[in-house]
This record gives sequence, C-alpha cells and structure tokens, in this order.
Amino acid sequence: MVYRRGKRDYWKKKLGFRPPFILILSPTLKCNLRCKGCYTLGYGMKPELSQQLADRILRECEELGIYFITILGGESMLYPHLFHLIDRHPDIFFQIYTNGTLLTQEKAKRLADCGNVAVVLSIEGDEKETDTWRGKGVYKGIMQAFEYLNNAGIIIGTSATVTRENVEVVSSEEFIDKMISSGSVAQIYFLYIPVNGMADFSFMVTPEQRDHLRRRVLTIRNTKPIFVLDFWNDGPHVSGCIAAGRRYFHINAMGDVEPCVYTHIATDNIRNTSLAQALNSQLFRDIRSRQPHNPNHLMPCMIIDNPYVIRDVIKKNCAYFTHPAQKRSTQFAPKKWITMQRHMPSWLNRSGKRNI
Repeated sequence: MVYRRGKRDYWKKKLGFRPPFILILSPTLKCNLRCKGCYTLGYGMKPELSQQLADRILRECEELGIYFITILGGESMLYPHLFHLIDRHPDIFFQIYTNGTLLTQEKAKRLADCGNVAVVLSIEGDEKETDTWRGKGVYKGIMQAFEYLNNAGIIIGTSATVTRENVEVVSSEEFIDKMISSGSVAQIYFLYIPVNGMADFSFMVTPEQRDHLRRRVLTIRNTKPIFVLDFWNDGPHVSGCIAAGRRYFHINAMGDVEPCVYTHIATDNIRNTSLAQALNSQLFRDIRSRQPHNPNHLMPCMIIDNPYVIRDVIKKNCAYFTHPAQKRSTQFAPKKWITMQRHMPSWLNRSGKRNI
C-alpha cells in the first residue's frame, strides 16, 4: 500500500495532482435488460472496448497507482474479455456490478478462482420494486445469483437506484436484513438522475425523501453489520464532489473519458491520449478547481444540486456530449432541478451543517 501511494505521490509531483483512487470502467454497453431510467440509455447498446484497449487502460492505471477498478456496463457479464482482464491484472481489485441474471455457478466459481473480485448485485427493493424497474423475473434471477456467489465464497455487495417510488423500501430495516441474510456485506445507494434525455423526472426523489434516506443510513450504520454508502448524502465525508479525477472518474464503452458516471461530457477519448494526459486535461483541472461545488457538502453534485456549474464547465472547456441525449438533459433539466432546490428543507439549505 505504501508503494502504491508512493506511485501517486510521484505523479503528483510530475502532473501537479495525485491520481485518483478509483477508475470506473464501462467496457461494454451491451445488456440483456432495458431498465427504467438507466443512465446509459442515451448511448445505445452497441459500443464496446476492444480487449487490447481495455488492457492498455489497466496497465496505465497500474503505472499511475490506481488499483481499484469498478466494472459497469451495460451488463458486465456480457463483456467477452472480462475474465482475461481480471487474470492479466492480479494486482488490481475489481468491483463488478451486474444485474445477476447471467451469472451461473461456473462463472461464480471462475470469479472466485481469480481471487481479486467482489460482485455487486443491482436490486431495487423486493420483487415488486425490482421487477417493475428491471423486468419481470429479474428478482428471482438475483436471488439465484446470491446462491451462486455464496457457494463460490465471493464477497457480495448490493446496489440500489433510489427513486421516488422505492426509497422507503430500499432504506427499510426489512430490506437491509434481507440483504444481510442473503450474503451482502455492503449496501450502496445511488440517487436516480435523469441524464439520458428520455428520463421521467417523476422518478427523482423529493428533498424530504433524500433526507429520509440520509437518516436511515445513519441508523443502519449504527445498528446493522453491513457497510453502507450513500453516493450523495455521504458528501460531507469526502468534502463534496469527487469527480474528474479528484477521487474517481469514468471511461465509457466508446473510450470517452468522463468526469463522472452521470456526467456525460468529455474532451478526450482514451484512444487518442494517455490516461495521465486525460486526467490532467483542462476539463478535469477546471472541475477540480471548482470543488467543492457548494459549501454545503450535502449538495455536492454539479448536475442536480449546482447545475450552473456543469453548464459553465461545458461552455468554458468546449466539452462535447458523449451521447446526443445528454445535450437535451443539460439544456433543459436544470430548470426543474432548480425548482426542487427552492423547496429544499432547512437541513439541506443550511450551509455546511447537518441537522441530524
């Protein structure tokens, strides 16, 4: 670990900043499901990184001291080179997100044999909530995936897209107990963000629901044997936004180097530049110079909390949209987000303070 930190310290001297801890890599956008509100809907389902390019990205990560890689999609189990990459980079720890429906006992055993993998199953609540969001029969497929992963002895986490319709369920004691008994050691929450150009704003949580989730996370942490991460309400623990290489960044299946999984803009494609150059781009430096975007770290996001930031960043850096639908989201959605901000309760408007 000291050696790896030493690498990042070396690059800090050379580049002027310390490389991030995590890369989010989406090597394929192919998927067997078409979930409601998926943030990837605007991209289409065809793009995919070649084995050679994905391997080069991971080699450059190792050179920079980045040894934690989260694999997203599309559906990660549909990426034909997944096991090759894991085998080729035994020093990297891979966190693989999957909808679980394509997992088999053989694949679970294969992942376990690698020894450097944890699997995160995406589940939106009980059977009703999950199948409504992901498709009929998906919940049963996830439960079967739990069995395969437990039999193989793999570390399991669970992830939920939090919407106005399921926030009460996924934050409930009953749901958490179900995940723990199923083998999950980590529960991760991501607020639904309408960034695909065809999204339904009615899925967005209300400010009161966002506060409800925050309070429930505090209770779960104090009472349950499971690690919990709330990607927005945990802003105070990391001093706001962590995008653009401050702590993490995203490379999509077309090779675009994006500041964040939800921020579908770029100025660089990994096919035409090195990872170090992309991380030190004007776009990324500009975003990092603005962080935190709000003195209240419970409002960290430059998309849903501080939309004027992303619009100014795009204009100043001549960033391109990594899919056409993102342009529509950026142009029109902020008006609705700002309207929501005006009705935020006092706990969220109180700059930098939390009323627990």
